Amino acid sequence: MATLITADLDATLLAYSSVLGYTHIQTEPLSSAMAKHFGADSLSGARTALLAPKSGAPVFLRCIEAADARRPSASCGWFALEICVQDVEALYETLKTSKSITPFAPPKPLAFTDRVYPMQCQGPSGEIIYLNQVRGSLPEIDLPIASSPVDHLFIAILSAADMESSIEFYEELLDMRVNERHEIPYKTINRIHGLPLDTLHKLSTLGGERSVALEIDQWPAQSGSPKLLNSKQINEGIFMVSFLVDDLSAANSNLISGAKSITTAPYNGVRSAIALGPSGERVELIAFK
Repeated sequence: MATLITADLDATLLAYSSVLGYTHIQTEPLSSAMAKHFGADSLSGARTALLAPKSGAPVFLRCIEAADARRPSASCGWFALEICVQDVEALYETLKTSKSITPFAPPKPLAFTDRVYPMQCQGPSGEIIYLNQVRGSLPEIDLPIASSPVDHLFIAILSAADMESSIEFYEELLDMRVNERHEIPYKTINRIHGLPLDTLHKLSTLGGERSVALEIDQWPAQSGSPKLLNSKQINEGIFMVSFLVDDLSAANSNLISGAKSITTAPYNGVRSAIALGPSGERVELIAFK
């Protein structure tokens, strides 16, 4: 699950439901206990909404309204969300006239494989969304094939102040391993940072044995010293990313809020813990033990 902060919840719901076909499951106020759990007391009472893909995959988007939230300048932290889709070229034709979810450019295969056919977009709250058509698995990684025109989130992308330190953190926190390392002309990073489009950037992907769930990008040196997130400031965009884990023991030294049993959807009684990553990003761990 990914959690977005938006200054206009109704506009965000309209974009994800009417443009991307997501199903609106529920709307409710964020309790003071949950706001405190998230380490964001100022969000107490905020309207929240839960969205899910038409495929029925149990991977959710949660939106929280903060009317005074503003779009930040480029900083470290959660950078983008990758969502699998069935036909990225058809989506491009739809999004060319959209005022809420706008493509940066037409879809184009990745530099190192034509099996992933992505289109990078910007959402209504400034969040970066990669709509990826998967054409087959990679030699070392199995990738999801979409079961609805726009299906579920499958990779969260982090902009790290120090990629190697973040890799170590997530290897320990989520028991992940590095799948791939690349250095590519990463046009989305270059657009956000105002760099020449052919500027090279280092990235790593992490996941399980044949899965990938996380991409970590090195903060571009050309943009100066890394700008760390201020966890006390609530900005529009990607607020938090949640992962299922077997237990919460690995997170103990990094927690800002310990294991809490939550009864509302989509938790339904399971436990949640909140950690802060090396670049100030919020990470939620959802455990069944």
